[in-house]
Amino acid sequence: MASMEVVSACPLRVGSILWQPREGAYVLTVVCKATFALAPEVSSLAEEQDDPNEHDEYWDDDARRSLSAASDLAPFKRGADILLVGHAYAPHASPGGPFFARLGVGDVLDKAIEVHGERAWTADGRLLEEPPAGRVALRWERAAGGPGTTNPVGVPPNAPPDARHLRRVPNFGPPGFRLRSPSDVIPPVGFGPIAPTWPARQEHLPRHAAGWDPHRLGAWPLPAGIDASFFNTAPPDQRVAELVGDERISLTNLHPHVPVLSTRLALVKPRALVQKSGAPADLRFRCDTLFLDTNRGIASLTWRGSVPLVSPHEDGCVVVTIEASDRQLSGGGAPGTVKLDWRSSQQAAVSPALPFTPSDPADTEADGLSLEDTTTISPDSQRLDPGAALPFVKPPLAVLGAALPAPPPVPPPVRPPSSVPPPPLAFEPPPASRPAPPDRVAPGLPQAPPMIGPLATLRDPGPPEIVPPPAPAPASAPPAPAPATPEPATAPEIDPATVSIEQFAAISAEIAEEREARADVLRRHELTARTFAEVERRCSRVLAEEASRGEHDERAKYDRSYVAVVEGFRGPIKPDEHARILASLVRGQAHAVLDELHIQRPALMPLLRSWAKRAAGTTGAGAGALDALDAFRGTKRG
Repeated sequence: MASMEVVSACPLRVGSILWQPREGAYVLTVVCKATFALAPEVSSLAEEQDDPNEHDEYWDDDARRSLSAASDLAPFKRGADILLVGHAYAPHASPGGPFFARLGVGDVLDKAIEVHGERAWTADGRLLEEPPAGRVALRWERAAGGPGTTNPVGVPPNAPPDARHLRRVPNFGPPGFRLRSPSDVIPPVGFGPIAPTWPARQEHLPRHAAGWDPHRLGAWPLPAGIDASFFNTAPPDQRVAELVGDERISLTNLHPHVPVLSTRLALVKPRALVQKSGAPADLRFRCDTLFLDTNRGIASLTWRGSVPLVSPHEDGCVVVTIEASDRQLSGGGAPGTVKLDWRSSQQAAVSPALPFTPSDPADTEADGLSLEDTTTISPDSQRLDPGAALPFVKPPLAVLGAALPAPPPVPPPVRPPSSVPPPPLAFEPPPASRPAPPDRVAPGLPQAPPMIGPLATLRDPGPPEIVPPPAPAPASAPPAPAPATPEPATAPEIDPATVSIEQFAAISAEIAEEREARADVLRRHELTARTFAEVERRCSRVLAEEASRGEHDERAKYDRSYVAVVEGFRGPIKPDEHARILASLVRGQAHAVLDELHIQRPALMPLLRSWAKRAAGTTGAGAGALDALDAFRGTKRG
């Protein structure tokens, strides 16, 4: 089993989703997310970074309500979404009456809604209105709508009376809209995300897509004729053509402490390198979502990039780093946990995916789907050296050209649920070109004491002395029995279920070090080859099942244990060595650098993943990695 792995080597969090634009074609969309702490003038990266949302999240965990946050794992979007959740805050200067809540983003969005207190029609047609509370929740449940409208959870016109014979009236309306009778229809207005089952999104699905489940994109191809706008979650008037990410943001009566908050998000540009079966290639990201949460005082930007795959289980790695304005990556050095997302399949190989090229947008003419807003990998053969590929790419290797091939698609078999790739097979022999490491002692074993004198020298002893044969024994004495030949010791059989993920990782790392024979390593751990094979199958299955649930705790344990053994043999891996390893990916020279640093090649992915977790929020480590990348890239930036 194999798959593309996505690793963040910077504070930003990453995720991925495998999907099929058409039968026989597979694409991995890489999602990168940055979280900022809202502040006047400039909002820097938050010390605690949010992971990409893997699922739609509803208020009160009730799918009958509106969304509090939409899933970030969409394959693509048309244009860009601007979203806001939280509360509107009544201004202190003019208490008692309705007020405006306004959201402005650069030159692309200026939207206001009128906020009222609790309102109701009486039985005799009078409109009662209370002053707005100090804050009003910005939920679609407080806007106009109702069943059969674009806002199914909203308040319908001429709503049924309650026990007091009062008919509820929405809290939100367009600026200047005035009610004259209970039957007046108020247009639904709001800032928050739209659920996939609502009419505003369902209208972008073709009629024959009734059985298609948007929550299982990898299970079958996208419906023919689907409109890319289906994956946009913002209200139509909050969708824009593009976002740079550093637009001026203005929040009026939307912040709990600042009546008018004006800020810019620190300019952050994610970069990614894709290593597959040939030379490394840059992955171009596109910013397509700005999300503001005034309750938490944060904003987030989401970027998306697409990697065409030959098959759903193609080997490879995507490493994400960033450029940040003035290199101010965050306000502090608090480490965080980078969300990693692995997607794979056990299908047979299929034909290559979409004909994505650096100059042309992805387009699937077969089904009419235009992926005009997706971004793709862009190999640059002039400055990328096709060197040694990553250790998880099986030989022989073929260097890719500047464009990806696109033979006609073939119908794929039914795709099983995605799973995590197994850890590297530690018993695979390394290439012959790997230099012998210097003499080092396994962790936990003491060094031999120094000699107190020179070794004795050998001298020629001359011909051996002839010794007369012994006298024959008396005839009555029985012959002495020959000593019994001891049977070779065998490793005891143990239950594979008792071997933990950490033990499996440590044993795998020891085998990969090749400091002793594989059989000797297993014997030292009281394992046989058959038992260890069962351990490997069980642990790989545990990792796969965990990843299918969107969890990675066991994978983190595996990585920590594996790297600990590697560092026990060769010593701690320093930050500048991490940066060298990361930079080596750019030129396809990871093997050479690992060999030079006396680090086993199978340790590359555990090392990258564990380092990303430890250094995710550390400014110095992130900047050092970027400096190393810049040194290899030369003067090109962005």
